[in-house]
Amino acid sequence: MMKDIFFLRFSLQRSCAMLTENKFDFKELLPASDDEVSDFIKYCDNEQEEAAQILKIAFGEQEEKFSNKKILFIGDSITQDRRGYRGIITKFLGIQAKSVAFSGATSTDMLRESYGVINSEKPDIVSLMVGTNDVYFMDNERKINIVSANEYEKNIRAILSCAKRNGAKIVVGTIPPMDEEKVKNHNSSVKKYNSNENILRYNEILKKEAARSGAYCIDTYTPVIGNSWCFEPDGVHLSPPGHKILSRMWAETIINMM
Repeated sequence: MMKDIFFLRFSLQRSCAMLTENKFDFKELLPASDDEVSDFIKYCDNEQEEAAQILKIAFGEQEEKFSNKKILFIGDSITQDRRGYRGIITKFLGIQAKSVAFSGATSTDMLRESYGVINSEKPDIVSLMVGTNDVYFMDNERKINIVSANEYEKNIRAILSCAKRNGAKIVVGTIPPMDEEKVKNHNSSVKKYNSNENILRYNEILKKEAARSGAYCIDTYTPVIGNSWCFEPDGVHLSPPGHKILSRMWAETIINMM
């Protein structure tokens, strides 16, 4: 297995918006051969297939029920993650899936990028989890967020309204917590400032907007907070075990709401 798989996890997309399957972004930034990329794709697919099989044991086969349904995943790098919950759910349900998700995305980005896709694709299910990048402080002294609480509320409301107007069932995931100890100790040239207290504040906005739109809201915060093994060394991105927790919650919610 190549060394820098963490970077590769967020550079490989599966049907992101209207992009082609397995599009490899930023390849020139990573010294990986075509064989290494191919091997990594197979590795991720096999890993997610195994996780999907576990869900099938827990919830039963769902492919017949969902084979003619379409789901659109909207989010940031946690949703984009090649080893993440998105791929597990797609394989478990056997559902037609697209995503509008990329690293560093905020709710402002997702409003701009997803609006047209929702209107054109008219998915049966819209899954939204975004906010991890919104809540960071641009200015840690004055506590100015990258996306203000007011703008975040408006963005979420607009995305959910668009999905509802197009007849989609909506699943909203709260913003996952950080592992604050890992964040503090992580060696990074890019210093970002945030706290779980701040995440909880934005999650209250998200829950309110989910309730307003009649969306199903999944609490991703509580199951992973305090569990270091659910996070990568940066303390922000979820580890594959953390994603498996999310995938089980998504699976149960989507089955029940359809």
